[in-house]
Amino acid sequence: MSYPVCKSATALCLALACLLAGVSSLLASPTQNPYKTRVSEAQADAVLSLAQDQNEPWSPDFFVSGIDGPVVKVLEFQGDLIVAGGFEVAGALDVNHIARWDGNAWHKMGAGFNDWVTVLAIYQGQLVAGGDFTHSGGTEVNHVARWNGTSWDPIGGGVTEEVDTNAWINAILEYQGDLYVGGNFSHAGGQPIAHIAKWDGKSWNAVGDGLNSDVQALHIHGHELIAGGAFTKNGAEDQFLLSVARLFGDTWVPIGDGFNARVNDLGSYGGKLVATGDFNFTGSTLIKYLAEWDGQDWVEIGSGLGGPGWVLEDGEKDFAKDNFIVGGNFIHGALVWNGNILVTVTPLAPIRNIVLDVKPFGDSLVFGGLFLSPASDEFRYIASLENFTWQPLLGSGGLGFNGRVRDIAEFRDEIYVVGDFTRAGGKAINHIARWDGAEWQPVGIGIGGSGHSLLVKDDVLYVGGAFEWAGRATAVGIAQWDGETWLPVGSGFNGFVRTMIDFEGTLIAGGAFTMSAGRQVFGIAQWNG
Repeated sequence: MSYPVCKSATALCLALACLLAGVSSLLASPTQNPYKTRVSEAQADAVLSLAQDQNEPWSPDFFVSGIDGPVVKVLEFQGDLIVAGGFEVAGALDVNHIARWDGNAWHKMGAGFNDWVTVLAIYQGQLVAGGDFTHSGGTEVNHVARWNGTSWDPIGGGVTEEVDTNAWINAILEYQGDLYVGGNFSHAGGQPIAHIAKWDGKSWNAVGDGLNSDVQALHIHGHELIAGGAFTKNGAEDQFLLSVARLFGDTWVPIGDGFNARVNDLGSYGGKLVATGDFNFTGSTLIKYLAEWDGQDWVEIGSGLGGPGWVLEDGEKDFAKDNFIVGGNFIHGALVWNGNILVTVTPLAPIRNIVLDVKPFGDSLVFGGLFLSPASDEFRYIASLENFTWQPLLGSGGLGFNGRVRDIAEFRDEIYVVGDFTRAGGKAINHIARWDGAEWQPVGIGIGGSGHSLLVKDDVLYVGGAFEWAGRATAVGIAQWDGETWLPVGSGFNGFVRTMIDFEGTLIAGGAFTMSAGRQVFGIAQWNG
């Protein structure tokens, strides 16, 4: 039986409740960043689609061993590849939404960020990141920050949204010496500036009279600045601008009839402006997700796409030279326009479902997004294509874990690890694994949820975490492994165990719980068994 040690840990339970409430609020928000919305939809579609492709049960693995979440943007910077998105782990590192790949291994970039990074750009030789985040470590940056080589610095107070709480930046561009940002915000540097702003090196300034909804893309076509997004009018709401507009002096002006839905990216090809997005009409003309401006009208490219387009990239490699690549949420994920038809990037591309970014890196092209790969679990969120050959970006960990490792312990001359993973070394392993000197092995049938803590005491391995079973035993929040069998530790707790210590021969557990065996324990308890 467990007994309370103190009653001062109720704040921990309150923090957990606030965290869960925040997640629910995010999922329900009608003004969520479109990257998050699209990835959530794609994840739901992924289960059915992959099962149909494989004609076998859906694998519990949904994480690449290199990156543990969606990749939204990739960019080459100073010879390395910068990767950003909705992930927290790269290789074996906690990187917090942004990481650097040197061609062999993953590296952290300072403290990273507290939420998704959805755009990367270079401004006056510095790397700039934008997204949903508000902080990098303890530094407030408000959705846009620049890299100083060791940490992330704010830019003039960043941007905020005072109409609703969900601000984000999805577009960043250097134009005529200034830094332009677009997204969902009502203020920049504390000034009322709506959805698009420019930084002149000293302060944030309005761009014309702004736009009336979020900006998803910024592009220079010829010498003109073009914006795409979900807007329908300028900031003064006296000019219709349906999802796409160009800056003429200090005035935003329409480009033809625009589109009936969001423009997600813009590019140039053969001297023409190209747009892709969620749209399927321009005026009364059907046009499926991909169009070019011929000087008078928007015209569908080829036969269009089978779903929304998210990224356009000029072809710089042999298979796409003098053409362009479009990535998005359609069956092949990415297609090449060869001047006549849209074709797959390669016949055996391992990516499906949704491509959010494509960028050159060295002699290869790197694709980021949320992929389906019936052939391999290595291509989930990021993949590299060089000389018509697809390669995963795994790092030194190789086929390590598909989720976070939270604790490590030595038990009976073997290494044990616990965490959020369901695969290790290419095997299905439930949240706890042991290293036998050559490969990762399961520990019985594992535990039924995330493992947070390990402790060896009296030749028994104790595991704490957020689970309700261990092996074939009911074990809530805490369990013990004697080398052969999983056993419960009393009746466990009504929450999860985050940490454990052996204090003068007594097992003490701490975490987000309030009860054990009908007794109040409030976040910390000792075991008398």
